[in-house]
Amino acid sequence: MKIYISYLSHEVTEQDLFKTLEYYGQVESVMMRKERSRKGSKMTAIVEMPDRAEAELVILSLNGKNLKGKPIKVGFSLSGSKGHREHGQKGGSRRSAGDKVGGTRSGKRNF
Repeated sequence: MKIYISYLSHEVTEQDLFKTLEYYGQVESVMMRKERSRKGSKMTAIVEMPDRAEAELVILSLNGKNLKGKPIKVGFSLSGSKGHREHGQKGGSRRSAGDKVGGTRSGKRNF
């Protein structure tokens, strides 16, 4: 099971996460990355755990808890999503070929 962790402090390392999560069960891998946005950068992680029950325990136990002084958000990762996307977070809207985008079908924009 893949777990998505967001709002990590920049002080948290992969080893810190591994040690914290290992308390709840077997951890296969931890991959951290810095995501950039208009508001700056934030640290996120994808953690793989082979046992669903252990992964659920991690989510129930750690979601909203402080790790190195900052509350983290923990949930199941959406498999097959582009990049790191948190469970329940809405992505872009889905459109069909005939949908209007920014105006009319003729390509003129309505402002």
